Amino acid sequence: MRFLVSRPVVEANGDHVIGQDFEDLAGAIIAPATASPGPDNTVGIAAELTAQRPGRFEVTNVRLRYRLNGGSEQVGEGIDVV
Repeated sequence: MRFLVSRPVVEANGDHVIGQDFEDLAGAIIAPATASPGPDNTVGIAAELTAQRPGRFEVTNVRLRYRLNGGSEQVGEGIDVV
């Protein structure tokens, strides 16, 4: 499994899109583009899964540990917006 971050891409029509460009999450520093909340400050975190054998698999119980602005460690479970 590989964890990735997707920063917003601004399209020609002004839309902010997450999920077009990915980079490794490990070591990524994500700084706010502006001082206020908004689409410029939104990022996506994705996991790339590679099956060991053909068939179906299911991802359950996703948990992410993270720190915001050097604060205390937080835990997010499932799909969430922080």
